[in-house]
This record gives sequence, structure tokens and C-alpha cells, in this order.
Amino acid sequence: MPYYPSTVSGTGGHAATSYHQVFSGSFFGVQTLLEVMQNSSGGGTFDVGNHLAAALLNAAKGWTPVLTVGQVQNIWSEYMSKGYFEPTAGAKWYAGDIVVYLKTTMPL
Repeated sequence: MPYYPSTVSGTGGHAATSYHQVFSGSFFGVQTLLEVMQNSSGGGTFDVGNHLAAALLNAAKGWTPVLTVGQVQNIWSEYMSKGYFEPTAGAKWYAGDIVVYLKTTMPL
């Protein structure tokens, strides 16, 4: 699936990709992936969303060999349903832990 940072009108145009088109739930309402990535304040879920949007684009481009698009989406889904992500049974990663991990997967 292609992801678009902005809406382009006219022939061949497309709508900007909203966060909820790619990730379950509606925490970010109608914000686009780009808008969520540009939000650098708020902490907690805002930081997780920000870093997952970037991780999603990196995974889609093949820049993060340790993560697929599906795995990135799963982190969000599990985090939203449980309040944490379990990378392995019994290990709970909360917002800060998820962000620290995602930063290690990002290309320089």
C-alpha cells in the first residue's frame, strides 16, 4: 500500500494517508501519518504513535530488516488494547520502552 504525506487533487490525485487507515483505533482522529510524526510533544501514546508512524514507513521501504509493516501495526494494536506491548511472554514494554526499541530500528 502506498502512503501519502499530503493530499493531491486532480487526475491521479490521492488523499493523505491518515493514521487510522493504517493503525487500528481512532486515537489520533483524522490526523495523517505526517501530522502524527510532526507531533513531538505529549509523551506516552503520542510518542508511541509518532515513532510507530516512522517505523511503518521505514518498514514499508525495507529500511528496517527487523520489522515488517504487520509487526509495526501489531505493536500499536497490542499497546492500545493492553496499555503495553509484549515482545515475548511475560515481558511488558510500556510507551517509553517501545520508543527506545523503535529508535534502535531506525536508519541513521
